[in-house]
Amino acid sequence: MKNIKWYLIVAIVLIIGTFVVLRFITPEDTWICQNGNWVKHGNPTSSQPTSGCGNEISKNINEPNNKFVNDDFEIIVPDKWVKSESQIPGVTLMVVNVGENNNDENIKKINFKSYYAITYTTTEKSLNDYLPEYESEIKSAVSNVIIGNISDGSVNNYPAKFLELNINQQNIDFKTFVALIKGEGNDVWILSFNTTTKQWSNYETLIPEILNSFKIKK
Repeated sequence: MKNIKWYLIVAIVLIIGTFVVLRFITPEDTWICQNGNWVKHGNPTSSQPTSGCGNEISKNINEPNNKFVNDDFEIIVPDKWVKSESQIPGVTLMVVNVGENNNDENIKKINFKSYYAITYTTTEKSLNDYLPEYESEIKSAVSNVIIGNISDGSVNNYPAKFLELNINQQNIDFKTFVALIKGEGNDVWILSFNTTTKQWSNYETLIPEILNSFKIKK
């Protein structure tokens, strides 16, 4: 447990330092779920969400391909991946591949491990209209980010936008897959899978599996 806690501290520092998650996936003006309650982040134009941001139901998350389930969604947790217990503002769920091995010395220095994260926001815009705003936030946060492979799709019959982000920080090439998923109302669920360019090919099968397991509760 001590090693996991230390890793999470390092992971949080990395997130803040590289903007891989928090700045990319958390809009400035939105509602975030904290301790079971919706809390304003900035000055959201939309009203407070009516859907719950309740407690986790499934606690035994270290079983092979078990599911994380809460009041709003469910998603698989791959074998030997671990859910972060840290309360990071804007992040509803963060799951880390703590058993990942890296030979790159720069990666070893910061003890980076691949992970995926989920956050939530609301917008009255369509995904087509929201995407430029999202891209603008990314570019204003990290000047050298490269956004590519933007495509349309769906996740369990919900419309989605998929894009890939590439960024170099601390002499490491990071690669992030992002899915913007539009719910039935104004809700947008943002799934971010974060790894390194060197590790990307190892997850090309797992990323769709995780994404397709994401189910929004009505």
